[in-house]
Amino acid sequence: MSESVAVLSEAQLARLADLLAPRIADALRAPAEVELLDAGEVARRFGVTAEWVRDHRDELGAIRLGDGPRPRLRFDVQQVAATLTRRSESGRSLDADPPVPKGDRPPTSRGRSGNALDTLPVRQVKSSLTTKRAARQHANAPGPATRDTASTRKQRTSAATDRP
Repeated sequence: MSESVAVLSEAQLARLADLLAPRIADALRAPAEVELLDAGEVARRFGVTAEWVRDHRDELGAIRLGDGPRPRLRFDVQQVAATLTRRSESGRSLDADPPVPKGDRPPTSRGRSGNALDTLPVRQVKSSLTTKRAARQHANAPGPATRDTASTRKQRTSAATDRP
């Protein structure tokens, strides 16, 4: 096997250099390494909660690792910083919704606090243990029926201690 070697003239080398120069410059300007962080680290660095980071993953440019229902998320630190800077400069939330006109609001019920959903009534279920405990407490509670008995006990106790 013989190897062929191409010999280029000065003009051809100059043209080749002109073609390669922009590509080399772009490669040198590109960041050498992208720093990817998980939601917890983004939260620590930027003073938010990890839940907030996960809730705003699309706005922050999350990179999903895996295609399952709950893929691991990684974030480019420079993109997160840029997004949060834009957010703080605009003074608006990342996903602020415009106010709803009064006529377009869903009807609300009057006289109720909280949401308009009907809730089930809450009732206390008495177990046999609770019933027995209540009966015992009622039997030992002070009252007209037990005062005489209690005073008799005190008299017996004091009489027993008076003995020599």
